[in-house]
Amino acid sequence: MSRGIEIAVFVALALSIHVMLFGLRPTGGVEAGGVDGDATISIEGATSAITEMVEQWERPVPQIPQPTNAPFLPDPLESLQPPNLELPEAPRADLKIAALPTLEPDELSLDIPQPPPPPTEPQFEVEEAATQQPDPLSPPPKRGLSELAPESSPRPSERPERRVKKEPEPQPEAAEKADQPSAGRAAQKAAGTGGGAQAGNSGSAQTTTASTGKQKELEAIWGAKIRSRIERAKRYPRGAREPGQVSLTISIGSDGRLLAVNVVRSSGNLELDQAAVAAVRRASRFPAAPRGLAGDSFTFSLSVMLQRN
Repeated sequence: MSRGIEIAVFVALALSIHVMLFGLRPTGGVEAGGVDGDATISIEGATSAITEMVEQWERPVPQIPQPTNAPFLPDPLESLQPPNLELPEAPRADLKIAALPTLEPDELSLDIPQPPPPPTEPQFEVEEAATQQPDPLSPPPKRGLSELAPESSPRPSERPERRVKKEPEPQPEAAEKADQPSAGRAAQKAAGTGGGAQAGNSGSAQTTTASTGKQKELEAIWGAKIRSRIERAKRYPRGAREPGQVSLTISIGSDGRLLAVNVVRSSGNLELDQAAVAAVRRASRFPAAPRGLAGDSFTFSLSVMLQRN
């Protein structure tokens, strides 16, 4: 309730203030200073040039009289047609030719030397038989002997002498050596009881050759197994940075024991050489020698390649 009373009081107070201010405003206007003239505002007069320009602007535009009759326009189709021109008739050519005077043959003759007559070529008589074509089914005619070739050549009066080839004379030293008989050489026999021309007993050479080939084959098979076991036992050293190849010789007994290992060619890096030897020692015990391979110990040469995987 008090809130509404306050609003009404403030509104009445504002209205009273506005009424007081409206009553205090001046009733007359402010007068400007003049120059002792009769007009309210001073205006400067225009020059003669401006006056003429204004008169030209205010002058009405002169009207151009419109033509009462429409201009004559030619027909476009008639203008496109070609004009009829009367050309004179051209003179005929036969009339001009007839008008030329005819000249006598005596007047046209000129003193031109005549060329000499061409030399006459000798005429050959051609036999009628040559012009006739032979029948293709008839057999060819037999040619007779030429009149130029004689039936028999004249026999020479004397036979030419036969040239005898001279043989070189034998040297006296070669003749003396040929006269002397060569000394004989004592006969010799191959050793053995097989009856052949080469030394050896009956059948022993073939057996020895076959057993040697078998030994090589068994040794190669055993060496491949040993190499595969060494390859699985390789370890690349941690301190090495570059790969290397080490050549080794190993001696192995027939029972598979490692007897010796030696470095034949170094890789240039001590760590790689030691790693190759350690791989061989790590791979033993090796498989035993296969049956049929004779011997107590065997030596193998192999190259071990060490590189970072």
